[in-house]
Amino acid sequence: AVLTGAYLYYASINNGTNLYIADLTGADLTGANLTGAMLHHANFTDAIVTDADFTDTAWYNTIWTDGESYNENQA
Repeated sequence: AVLTGAYLYYASINNGTNLYIADLTGADLTGANLTGAMLHHANFTDAIVTDADFTDTAWYNTIWTDGESYNENQA
């Protein structure tokens, strides 16, 4: 899914939502709930993640806000 620059302020993207290969570059995820989401190969480069909840998310080759790839939660 291409969500580049999406405004997802306080969105509920939880309960196992599959964001496999999602492009969230520059998206605003302020306060969003991503609890339990699958984030394999997702790209969060330059995304705003202030107060977002990444509890129990699954990471594999996930590109974090710093543009680096990680296999474990960096939030």
